[in-house]
Amino acid sequence: MQLQLSAVDTDIDTAIRATPAWREKEERLTTAPAIGATIARTLIADLPELGVLTRRRITALVGVAPITHDSGKRHGNRAIAGGRGGPMQSTPRQGNGADAQGARGKT
Repeated sequence: MQLQLSAVDTDIDTAIRATPAWREKEERLTTAPAIGATIARTLIADLPELGVLTRRRITALVGVAPITHDSGKRHGNRAIAGGRGGPMQSTPRQGNGADAQGARGKT
């Protein structure tokens, strides 16, 4: 398993270094505090629009932009919503506490 992971890391490294645009993005991203090669490469793979779109469009694309629910004079709640599916959104959810209680016969 370690050999396979090492081979994948080598392939990713080769691809990043062979593409000038990706290499430049990785270099810029890793100058930010707490951003290492792994996070930079994840962002390059999952968010190729980074560096092209405005900050407001990127936040909406990622799903961390506040969305207003206003209509006319009505001022609704603001919520963070939307975004493209990514690694965190594709993991199965455990359900909320009500689901767990229902499974144990509690309501």
